[in-house]
Order: sequence, then structure tokens, then C-alpha cells
Amino acid sequence: MPGYMDFVAEQILAAVDGCFAAPLEPVRLFARTIRLEGCYGNRNGLDKPCDKSVTTLEFRSGDRVVAGAGHFTCHSTVLGPQNHLVSSDLAGYVARALERRWGVYPVIMIGAAGDMSNRLYRQGNDLAELERVGKEMMDQVFAGPEPQELNLTKPVVRTFRYQDTYYPDKARKQQQYDEIEAKIRAARTFDEKKVYTSALALAKRGLECKPFVLDLVCRYWDLGDMKIMTIPAELFSRFGVQLKQAMGAKCPICWCYSNYSVGYLGNIEDYGASFETAASDIPQGTTEKIVERMVAFLKEEGETK
Repeated sequence: MPGYMDFVAEQILAAVDGCFAAPLEPVRLFARTIRLEGCYGNRNGLDKPCDKSVTTLEFRSGDRVVAGAGHFTCHSTVLGPQNHLVSSDLAGYVARALERRWGVYPVIMIGAAGDMSNRLYRQGNDLAELERVGKEMMDQVFAGPEPQELNLTKPVVRTFRYQDTYYPDKARKQQQYDEIEAKIRAARTFDEKKVYTSALALAKRGLECKPFVLDLVCRYWDLGDMKIMTIPAELFSRFGVQLKQAMGAKCPICWCYSNYSVGYLGNIEDYGASFETAASDIPQGTTEKIVERMVAFLKEEGETK
């Protein structure tokens, strides 16, 4: 849509300007984390690792919520291609539900949702399904335990960076393309055909065999009881769980898709079997190497405090 990205950028900058224009006031942070049931999971198999946790963050001045955030780990892709309108989908539903509760519009942080969606729980692809899933999510969140206060400290920000360059093999790229085409022909469901059609577009571009530069720049924010790791990629959920555990915080946040630059980072066992990695230029086993270094980085940060 012509001009849409410029419009989004203008809205973001206007929101930031509004924050600085408003008077500052001291706040206390309250958070809660619950595990959802029956809403979404690993879209490549119900028995595969997943992260179904949802975290809400309330910044309170007295009894009044003056800012807030929501964090969950699921693709915001309930609506199907028959929807031709620009939509915030599931993330927007969650944001509006929290706004009605708090009186302020929150930031929504999507976690390591590379292999997470409501695909295997889906009863449709329309607005009715979005309402059903979103309502079930928020009903469970609001029925959960009361938020608990967190102790915040002066932010300490560190950078983790992983760089490499990969040179695709022409024969392997053609094989990837042919395999995805075969999966589309054999697709038994609408969702299967849809996701592999997306992968085919990437595979077609991959036939150009241009070098792929992986430059993963992550930020680690240590704020005491809350720690945040921003990752510019679609990390598979099992790795997000691993990183949150390594943070050793009361409220760990793995915030993916921020400053997005890399694409999917999938696990070695399922590599190539799902559309997320079927057309990837990142070699099998790379994610495990990256996450191993990230865990070591987080442990070092914890030991130096």
C-alpha cells in the first residue's frame, strides 16, 4: 500500500513526541504471567515445544494505570487472505482489550513466535474466529492471579551481536524450490497450501543465489526484576523459553521482531521440514550456535552484576 510505511513511522514518532510532551510522574510496576490453554501452540505439531505464557505489565501512579504492555508468543495471523483490510489481528485485539481494562493503550511485545500460531486450534479464518480466540485469551488473563509489584533498578543496556555470511549452493536452492512446489501440490488443507506458497516465493528469490549476510544485533535490558532481550528475528519458541530461563529474572521478556532483519531461526531437528525453514539461507544448526552464545552472554551479564 503506497505511503503506508511512512504513515506508520509518522504515528510512532508522534506517539514518542507525546510521551516527552506529557509531564513525568513516578510509577510502580506490577506484572503477572499466566499460561494459556486451548488458544494457540506450536503450529508444526501439538506435541512440539511451545511457549503459551502471557505477561501483562502495569505502570501505576497510585491506583491509576498510566502506561502498560502485553507480552505473548503467537503469530498475529488469525485472519486469512480473504481479509483485504489492513488489520492488527490478534495483537490488536489484545491491545484493545487491555486498553478497555486500563484506560491506556499498551505496547504489545511478541515473543519467540517463529513456530507459534493458533493454526492447530483454529475454527475459522474470519473476524468471528479472531473474536473467539482473543476473548478466550483475555478471559484467562483477567481470571489469573493479581499482578505483583516488581522492583526496578536503573536500566543497564548491553548489546549481543552475531555475524556471518552464507553463500548458497545453486543445486541446493533448486532442490529447495522443487521440494516446496511438491508440498504445495500435495497440500491437503487450505492452511498448508497458504504457508508453503509463501515459502515458495522466498525460494524463488533464493534461486538468485546471492550471498546472505546474517547480522543479528540484540539488546539486553537489565531493569532489576524485569529483564528484556530484543531479537530482530522470528525465533522458534523453544529457544525463547531457554533464553528467558537464562535471564534469571522474576519477569523475563523475550521480545522478537524488533528492528526485524533476519527471518526465521529454527531448530536443527525440524530444519527444512516446515515452511519456516524450507527456503532459509541460514544453514541447519546455526540457531543452536547463536542461542548457545546468547545464553553464555546472559550468564556473564548476571555474574558481573
